[in-house]
Amino acid sequence: VSTALGARFGRFSSFVLIPVLLASGLALIYHRGVTFGLLGSAGYGTTLATKIVLALVSFGLAIAHGMVAARSSARAIRIIGIVGVVISLAVVALATSLVP
Repeated sequence: VSTALGARFGRFSSFVLIPVLLASGLALIYHRGVTFGLLGSAGYGTTLATKIVLALVSFGLAIAHGMVAARSSARAIRIIGIVGVVISLAVVALATSLVP
């Protein structure tokens, strides 16, 4: 049961959640008037740049987790999952620090 549920959630994440997260992030960047030059500036810019990089790493780990889950050991799957959760929590923490 959990394998089928995990597969359904993986498809839902891939086709709904990740595109919504990317679209909302891009909309917020546009709304705030963020430019590439701002990403290198101290404070808000570096925090936002770090959050963007960690979010992309988190997306990559989610994809890797799905691919590894199909043909690897439970230990490898668990390690990728735990690292993904830790990075996702860091993204959330950085996102909350960006709220004015």
